[in-house]
Amino acid sequence: MSEFKERRRSPRIEVSIKLPGLGQVQNISADGMWLLPENPVSIGPLLDLEFRPFAGAPLIKCKGEVVWHLKMAGTPTTAGLKFVDL
Repeated sequence: MSEFKERRRSPRIEVSIKLPGLGQVQNISADGMWLLPENPVSIGPLLDLEFRPFAGAPLIKCKGEVVWHLKMAGTPTTAGLKFVDL
C-alpha cells in the first residue's frame, strides 16, 4: 500500500471562483489553487490568472504554473496551480 505524503505548505480555503476561459477554482492558499479546468491542461505551462478571492477583494493578477493534473474515469479533470509571481 502506498502512503500519501502531504506536500501542502499553506492551509487551503474552500472557494468557488470562476476563471473565464480556464475553469473553476475549488480551493486556494498562499501558494496556489486547485482548479477544475474547462479544457485539458499539461504540466508546466504558466497561465495568466486574474481573480478576486472573495467579493469586494482587490483584483489579483499573477501567473500560475500547472504542477499536477489528474483524470480518473467518471470524474472531472482536476489540476494544481502554483503561484509564480504573487
